[in-house]
Amino acid sequence: ENNLLVGTSQQGIYLFNLNSGKVDHSFLEPGLQDHLISGTIVNVEPLNDDFVISSLFNGLVILDRSGKANEILSKAEGLIDEDITHAYSANSLNGAGPLWITSWMGVSKLEIHNPLRQFTDASGFEGFISDVVVFDEKLFITTFSGLYYKNSTSTSTRFIPVPELRDQIIWHLHV
Repeated sequence: ENNLLVGTSQQGIYLFNLNSGKVDHSFLEPGLQDHLISGTIVNVEPLNDDFVISSLFNGLVILDRSGKANEILSKAEGLIDEDITHAYSANSLNGAGPLWITSWMGVSKLEIHNPLRQFTDASGFEGFISDVVVFDEKLFITTFSGLYYKNSTSTSTRFIPVPELRDQIIWHLHV
């Protein structure tokens, strides 16, 4: 479509159409531009058909070409801090290798194709975790306090409880 993805540190992400000369920031999903602006973008890298956006204060965003955040990664998902300076993959064009993420506190390694990340009780669930399953693009966990799920493509980092199964000890899930 002859578009360039432009990342700015103060005004977020834009598409610049080389044919028309128009600048578009409305292609991003609602709320994402504010998240990127408040985080101060410092780096944008291609990764498969997606882009990895590093920010100084809000972690990392994996953005698809339609403007949807496939993932927003922060300390809640296991980054050592949210002050990201760069993201790099030796296989950035085919995405087969890990994503190396540099920050002020060190380096994190992210296995892009593995849907599991680090989640703690700060991610919205309660109780001892007894099982985990990925099904229908959702990550499900069972605990001694019920069943919880997280949309794997959601920009939210919180698990959502299944109200009908609250306060239930659940050992296993089977798909």
